[in-house]
Amino acid sequence: LLREDGDTLVIGPGIPRAWFNEEIVCEELPTYFGPVSFKIAPDSDGAIIAVIDTPSRHTPAIIDLRIRHPESRRIAGVTINGKEHANFGDESVKIRDASGRIELRAVF
Repeated sequence: LLREDGDTLVIGPGIPRAWFNEEIVCEELPTYFGPVSFKIAPDSDGAIIAVIDTPSRHTPAIIDLRIRHPESRRIAGVTINGKEHANFGDESVKIRDASGRIELRAVF
């Protein structure tokens, strides 16, 4: 469900594509950076919403959130805490120096 890669925290690299049709909730997962909680869920308009409570012990340089759309669609746009975010690829959103709660919306 998540892994550390040096100073990067990767969330969701092994989540099966079909799971993104449902709500995925993980609470207080232990990491080097500190406990991490997240919820990923589909929205009624086809977007995918993710809420991440970032670790408080150490701030990862990058949080790499993997979002694998159930129908293999590519990410077309992302907002983080209501602001447009440009650092994304087909199935990945990279967030630098994030702390606190992140509310992310990916549209396809």
